[in-house]
Amino acid sequence: MQEYKKILIPTDGSPFTSKAIEKGISLAKLVGGEVTALYVIDERSFHLVPKDHMISSMMSMLEQEAQEALDIVKMQAEESGVPVKTITKEGNPTQIIPELGKEHDLIIMATHGRSGLDKVLLGSIAESVIHHAPCPVLLIKVDPSQG
Repeated sequence: MQEYKKILIPTDGSPFTSKAIEKGISLAKLVGGEVTALYVIDERSFHLVPKDHMISSMMSMLEQEAQEALDIVKMQAEESGVPVKTITKEGNPTQIIPELGKEHDLIIMATHGRSGLDKVLLGSIAESVIHHAPCPVLLIKVDPSQG
């Protein structure tokens, strides 16, 4: 049977990710594993905007948001006695999450379970990760109305 000792938990800091964080930490504790919390600053929305002071300020705010989101995972893992490390990356989450999956046994992440036009307009990071991850992916479905 596959052992899931190294668990990657992507977070965006939203309440939607809390169940995935909880499940990831619980599983790591159960198997004597460790978690890596990942926050990806999605740069795709900034590609066409010239780099100026406003973009620098926005990036600074996003970096602070990332740190706050990662601190939540770190605190919960430490309270549970689970070893944890945190990583912030800049780029496309649909590429970065699977890339970091190469160093992990399992990725646990939240999904909104969108379908139809919502999925087409908003895309699905979770779906892309499933298709490109080199390790198993456990999706924790959350109700979008509960955020």
